[in-house]
Amino acid sequence: RKDLLEVTGSISTGVDSSDLCLEQVSESYGGDVEQSEDQQCEFLSSWVGSDAIVVSQCHGGDGSDRVELKGGSTVKAAGLGSFALDASTLKCLDSNTWLNDEVINAVMAVLSLRSARNVQDNLPDDDEEEGISSGRHGGHPRCAYFSSFFYAMLRNAKDGYSHENVKRWGRRKNLGACDRIFFPINVSNSHWCLAVVFPKEKCIKYFDSLGGRNSNCLNLLERYMQDEGALRGEEALQGEWNKINVGPPEVPRQHDGSSCGVFACAYADCLSAGRQPSGFAQQNMMAIRRSMRHFLERCRM
Repeated sequence: RKDLLEVTGSISTGVDSSDLCLEQVSESYGGDVEQSEDQQCEFLSSWVGSDAIVVSQCHGGDGSDRVELKGGSTVKAAGLGSFALDASTLKCLDSNTWLNDEVINAVMAVLSLRSARNVQDNLPDDDEEEGISSGRHGGHPRCAYFSSFFYAMLRNAKDGYSHENVKRWGRRKNLGACDRIFFPINVSNSHWCLAVVFPKEKCIKYFDSLGGRNSNCLNLLERYMQDEGALRGEEALQGEWNKINVGPPEVPRQHDGSSCGVFACAYADCLSAGRQPSGFAQQNMMAIRRSMRHFLERCRM
């Protein structure tokens, strides 16, 4: 059986390793975030009644795609494409191997569905906005998500930047109204990081589980937000943004060469639920992989 999820897709991926400046990684580094005894690693734990979650796709009466959750909730899947998740695609979750784009993007889609359900549970019927998957009601941040292919397309130009390439990707997302916008970043097909834009704070953060610094990524996302602001006539998105590289000890540190994608997904899980990335460590990576597969196997079109 092929399980399907709604995600944005493209054929291009990866960024240049010259964008990345890695700090020396030391497993003996004493300042890492440790998992407290009363904190358990529970990927996507904020799903209520998670044992009953089944995701399917139907079409709304207005012609738009909608994603239906078992239990009666229906949410819009604004601006999303589709692809298949089969056994071979999910195989990377079975062992300590590097995650592929399909799994990373599928996790972003599941996070989007969770956020979308939160906005429906917390907003009045006449307050739902298309392209925004959550509102800061009941403690839930208002979020939007892009696929891992977005950044590759953004920088796919002679001068290393093309807003024209990605102009359509955000057209159904009200970026200025979001609290957090998520961008998985593929570095040279060898390392996963997570960039998060905080429009209300006018701040862009680059999360790297190895402590890397990527000023080029931060600058390109700043330029993208400025161009979107000009296109939409939103002055709040224009002008200078605060750009921050975030790594250990502010977030849990990766201690191997293949768990970067899992760390990036776990960071996104925490941040999209309104929490700081914490409560997990290297020793939890296999447990998180199993949780990711558990959720993805139960999603279907």
